[in-house]
Amino acid sequence: MSEYIEFYRGERTTPLGNFDIHAVLDFDDKILEKEHGFVQFAFPNPLLSKAQPDAASEPFTSEAAQEMLQDAVVVARAKQMVSKMLKFWGIDGETVSITNQPRFNAKLRRANHNQLRMTRVLIFLKCMGWTELMNGLRGLLVANVPHGMRAMRFWNKV
Repeated sequence: MSEYIEFYRGERTTPLGNFDIHAVLDFDDKILEKEHGFVQFAFPNPLLSKAQPDAASEPFTSEAAQEMLQDAVVVARAKQMVSKMLKFWGIDGETVSITNQPRFNAKLRRANHNQLRMTRVLIFLKCMGWTELMNGLRGLLVANVPHGMRAMRFWNKV
């Protein structure tokens, strides 16, 4: 069983910060901005993080994604986590629209770690097969983030 499934089931904590899924889902905006070690567990990717090499020990495989999709609790919590991060960035995940323009601008229109996080979220959505949300989110970013931003190259490749 993947460490990410165990995390979403509430059976393990993140290596950095020692957070379980319930703690992460309860983070306020200040903690979401400050903490970095939870992101790799909340949004696992096939490539491990170079910025946080101790944050996860295994790549996210298609087999792990399929196993996650078979567990209703895991799927519900993963969707909660995606929604929480989108809201943090000023985005409504249901309508895939900007609900807080100043927050969106502060978090995603300038180069910072939130652009890296968004890349991770987009890849996670792709791995989970949630392509409608992934495509909508990428379209929102392309329409609202300056095209010269380095992150745009990564978002367009997802």
